[in-house]
Amino acid sequence: MIETQNNSPKLEEFINKEHTSLKNFPGVIREFRFGTASPSTIKMINDSLEFLTSDQKPDLSKRPDHNLRVATLVKDIQPDNSNNEAYFYLPGSVGTPAVAAPIVAEVMKSMPEVATGVTFSSYASADTWGNLKDSYVSHPFERASQIAGIIAETLKQHPAKSIKLEGTSMGGMDMFLAALVLQGMIDKGHLDTKIAGFIFNQAGGMYDQKIGRA
Repeated sequence: MIETQNNSPKLEEFINKEHTSLKNFPGVIREFRFGTASPSTIKMINDSLEFLTSDQKPDLSKRPDHNLRVATLVKDIQPDNSNNEAYFYLPGSVGTPAVAAPIVAEVMKSMPEVATGVTFSSYASADTWGNLKDSYVSHPFERASQIAGIIAETLKQHPAKSIKLEGTSMGGMDMFLAALVLQGMIDKGHLDTKIAGFIFNQAGGMYDQKIGRA
């Protein structure tokens, strides 16, 4: 079953045209636009950013200029709670959930222990292109905090003993920073899970990529 919210029909349209793997997904696929995390989650994120100086910390009190599109895939039959995992995938700079959801479905098919899978819009994708100059989130830890917020809110609804993170290109760099935020939340006891794995696919982003200048 496919559920869409907030005038977001893109994934359903894409599935109907392109992907039989998603049509046959044994569960529910939800697509929605994520505005901002709850106040309690924002507080947890701020607590986890203590390693940043005051001038490095992003302002998480304001609502972002754009809302990321998110796709969540939840299996009908859940694995044993003692071995329940969630998988989060952030695509590269032009990636959208419509394109990335089949990847998540295939990962979940090959990994029975993964009960919930989530993918997001890239911060430089068509989903965020309203007025890119105004809406692009340039602060790397603001992007990381928004991603961590989506993951934390997902885990409230679908608890997981462990999580696996994956990112491609620019998404790899953003997901790496999000992992630092998430680990801070875990270390402080805000999230009852652990990061069990991380996959980088040609991770890159807005930094000097000359040889020897990583």
